[in-house]
Amino acid sequence: MGPMFDLQAWVETHDSPFLILDETFRVVAANRAYERVFARSRREVEGRPCYEVAHQRPVPCDQAGEECPLARARTTGLPYSCLHTHYDAVGEVRWVRVHLYPITAADGMRYYAETVEEIAAAERPVGMRPGERRLVGRSRPFLEMVEALTAAATFGGPILLMGEAGTSKELAARFIHGHSARASHPFFSLDCAAVGATRIDRELFGDERGGGPGSGAESAGMVELAHGSTLFLDEIDDLSLAIQAKLLRLLESREVQQVGSDRSLPVDVRIIAAARRPLWEAVTAGLFREELFHRLACFTVELPPLRDRFEDLPLIIVELLRHLPPPTGIVAYRISRAAVATLRTYSWPGNVDELRELLQVAAAAAPAGRIEAETIVPILRDHQDHTPVAATDRAGIPGRVRPAVLPPAEAERLYLADALARHQGHRRHTASALGMSERTLYRKLKRYGLGK
Repeated sequence: MGPMFDLQAWVETHDSPFLILDETFRVVAANRAYERVFARSRREVEGRPCYEVAHQRPVPCDQAGEECPLARARTTGLPYSCLHTHYDAVGEVRWVRVHLYPITAADGMRYYAETVEEIAAAERPVGMRPGERRLVGRSRPFLEMVEALTAAATFGGPILLMGEAGTSKELAARFIHGHSARASHPFFSLDCAAVGATRIDRELFGDERGGGPGSGAESAGMVELAHGSTLFLDEIDDLSLAIQAKLLRLLESREVQQVGSDRSLPVDVRIIAAARRPLWEAVTAGLFREELFHRLACFTVELPPLRDRFEDLPLIIVELLRHLPPPTGIVAYRISRAAVATLRTYSWPGNVDELRELLQVAAAAAPAGRIEAETIVPILRDHQDHTPVAATDRAGIPGRVRPAVLPPAEAERLYLADALARHQGHRRHTASALGMSERTLYRKLKRYGLGK
């Protein structure tokens, strides 16, 4: 009886969904309970990477800013458990607790046994919600950002998120909250620019008079509601100097005073702030209090612009498309490599937010659910024609000149040449980074005259 047969026989002794993984993240064996719960046959699962099967992503979880139990167990040699969201065959979210531990098979090979247990709604962390967008990537700037956000999660004080418009600051704030000791509490968010100047005081700090007769609960502001949790203040530079003074007092005294009240209430709230322009420039212009700036900037995380992490573009596109409702009969939108290559010819001054808007237009023009380069080219050209071109980007930083939209073949050629250069001409590494076989890469390089 061979070792692989032993593993398959062993997984069937478990009543709950159960997998055996190897050290390359490949599923070696799956039991019938897994087939039943996730509506996937063994043929669909075995031999494929677990992150592709369970998370519908092309890289391991730790390269996408989430916990990876296999990576942790492989490093420590110890069992590891965590909460995850897995997807079944039709794209439905399943809330699960994953418990993974190393085993040695009869052939002496190291494998990893994984039990997957669905969890009840009451056990789910409040921050985990179906369909919620995630930070994804594997580039060096992205991984450095995730490392900084993880460190910020363990820091008890205020956090300042810096970066250009559209760099997913709220997602970064949610990541910090979700990895902090406050994760079991709701996450609160307020766009300071979206609230009128006459309402922002009450919205933030509450009003003792309430919202009407008997509406005491409605008098609480966002600061009180976020007691024990995290409050994300976006576009904080839009606050008046008077409101900034009240926010500074909150950070210094950990107390809040409602509008119309002379009483101070103790609060325990963690502030994460972001601005639409460099805050120090606002300080020097007299528009932002220096004391508040120093309070917020004791722990600062810089979010890289999309143009500095183009390696992540395919992952970000897949993540954004995953959240667009597909046409009837289609599980999710797909996009061709040539279309991705075309999108790489643009520098995206509006970053991920701008990319999302364009993909929404492209998806509407792809009723069959597949976005091709021929779909992207006219949309991107029209988008460029209606986007003001400035010498600097939206954060006031000199930006890269945006080239004209290229034909799909030329865009793919430049895409491949750039990837090959980034990997010092190493074809195996290049093929792996692009998610294609070496043979496919070789054919494409030959077609475009890039092979030696």
